Amino acid sequence: MFALLRLLLIHSTKSHISAINFIPYFYNQIFPNDSIMFTKNPLLRLLKFDIILNLVLFITCLILNLGTERHESDWSGLGDPGSYLYQAKFSLFDIHMYFPYKSAPGFSPRAFTTSLFYHFTGGNWNTIVNMQFCIHTISLFFLAYAISLFISKNWVKCLSIISIYLLGSWWNLLGWSTLLLSESLSISFMFLWIATLLILLKKRSTISLIVHLLTMLLFSFTHDNWCYVLPVFYGLLLLFSKISREKFTKIALVCFCSSMLFFGIQQVSIRIGERTELPLTNSIIIRVFPNDEHYKWFVDNGMPEMDTLRKKFSGFDSKNVEKISLLYQFYVSDSMHHVLYKWIKESGQSTYIKFLLTHSSYFFLQEETHEQLNRIFVNDLNYINPPRGYTQYLHPLFPIFSIWGLLIICVGVLILFIREKELIFFIPLCLCFMFFVNIILMYNADAMEDERHFFLTLAQIQLLSFMGLAMLLDNINFVEIARKLRFATLLKKNV
Repeated sequence: MFALLRLLLIHSTKSHISAINFIPYFYNQIFPNDSIMFTKNPLLRLLKFDIILNLVLFITCLILNLGTERHESDWSGLGDPGSYLYQAKFSLFDIHMYFPYKSAPGFSPRAFTTSLFYHFTGGNWNTIVNMQFCIHTISLFFLAYAISLFISKNWVKCLSIISIYLLGSWWNLLGWSTLLLSESLSISFMFLWIATLLILLKKRSTISLIVHLLTMLLFSFTHDNWCYVLPVFYGLLLLFSKISREKFTKIALVCFCSSMLFFGIQQVSIRIGERTELPLTNSIIIRVFPNDEHYKWFVDNGMPEMDTLRKKFSGFDSKNVEKISLLYQFYVSDSMHHVLYKWIKESGQSTYIKFLLTHSSYFFLQEETHEQLNRIFVNDLNYINPPRGYTQYLHPLFPIFSIWGLLIICVGVLILFIREKELIFFIPLCLCFMFFVNIILMYNADAMEDERHFFLTLAQIQLLSFMGLAMLLDNINFVEIARKLRFATLLKKNV
C-alpha cells in the first residue's frame, strides 16, 4: 500500500501535479470531457459537484457492501444454486454453457448470464458474493450518472444521485447479493440496461449503441421473462421516436431488431433446456385445477391424467410445506406420469397459450382475490435474511412511493412529453408499461413462488418514481412561481 502511494506521488511530481490535485488529475484521465469539473473557477466547479458526489457514494457503498456479513448457510439450503454452479463448470467455448440441457440428475438448465459470471469466479461462493456486490454497486454508479445527464439543476442532480444509492442499499435489493441466485445479477443488469439506454439517448454514438446491445443481451439472459418484454419496450420506443423532436428512429429500430433476435435465440435455449415444463405444471395445478370450467377446458383439449392429478393436488396451498413437498416429488416422477409429461413437452405450451388467449379474465388476473394480487407488491421476502450492516438503518425508508404515487408522477411526465416532444420524458412511461406487461407475464407463466417473482415490483415503482420526480422538479420554474405568487400577494394587498 505504501509503495503504491509513493508511486502515485512520484508520478504526480513528475507530471507537475501536486499530491492534493492527484484525484482531479486521475478523474480527468478517465473522463476527459469533464475536465471543467476541477477548474479553479468556483462556479464551474459547482457545476460538476454531482460527479464528485457520485464517485464518493460509489466508493463508500462499495466498501460497505463488500464488508457485509455473509454465510454459506444463507443459500446452501436452496435448490437453484446447485444448477447455476453446475452450469458454470462448462467451458466458455462449450455450447452447453449457453444452450444447456438436462445433462445430469437434479440439474435444471438456466439462462446463461448468471452461470457465465459464476464461471469467472471459479465457483467459489464467497468470490461470487463479492462479485455480485461489485456489479450491483457499479450499476448504481452508471444509473445515477445516466439520469443526471438529463437534469440541468444541480440540486436535482444531487437529489437523484442520492436517491439511486438509497434505493440500491435497500435490503430487498442488496440482500440478494448474499445468495447464489440469479436475482442479484438480474437487478444489476436491469439498472445497467436502463443506464446504457439513457447514455445512448444522450450520446447517439456507435460505442454507446454497442455497449447497450451487449448489456441488453446479458440482461435478457438473466431471467427467461425479460426476452418477452424487451421487444415490447423497443416497439413502443420505435413508435414514439417518430413523433418526437429527436432523430432516434434508426437506433430504436436497431434495438428492436436486436431484441427480437435475442428473443429467438432464447426460445431455442428454452426449448433445449425444457425450461417451460415446470412453470407450466405449476400454473395448471395451482391456478387451473380449482376452477371447474378451466379444468374441463383442459380435459376437452387433450390433457391426460387430469382426474388423477386433481385428486392428488386437491386444495393445493403453496404455503403448505407438505403440499409443496408432494409437488416436488411429482417433478421427478417422469416414469409414473410418462403420458402426461409427454403431452406437456409436446403440446403443453401451445395449449396453455391458446387457453390464455381465450380466457381474458384469467389472463388479466380478474379471477384472483385481493389477497392474491397483493403478492405482486411483496416486501421483506423470507428468501433473504434480515437487513445486515448499514442497510438496517436504511431499510425502514422503503417503500416511499405507492403505485398511486407513481401514476400521479407519470401523468406529470406525460404532460412534459406532450409539451416538449422530447424522448427522455417517454422513457419512464415506456418502462412503466414494460414492467406492467412483465407482471402479467410472470403471474401467468408460473404460479409457484409468486413472491420471489414479484420482489422487483416495489423497487421498479421506487425507481420510476425517482426518475419521474427528478424530471418534474428539473422542469418546474420555482423562481417564476415564486415571482407570480409574490405579485399576486402584492396585488391582493393593493386591492
